[in-house]
Amino acid sequence: MKVRLRGKQVNISLLQWYAPSNDVEEEEKTAFYVTLQSRLNLCQAMTLSSSWKI
Repeated sequence: MKVRLRGKQVNISLLQWYAPSNDVEEEEKTAFYVTLQSRLNLCQAMTLSSSWKI
């Protein structure tokens, strides 16, 4: 899921992904990370935080 917030001075893109577990085939994991990287490449380069854990 991607949410783009447009502000007066700064735009923010929030991305949420569910990674495959270790139980899936290696091809599925590879496809996931290739897709994730292609989506990240579409976002601007400035990153405030790469991971928040609750």
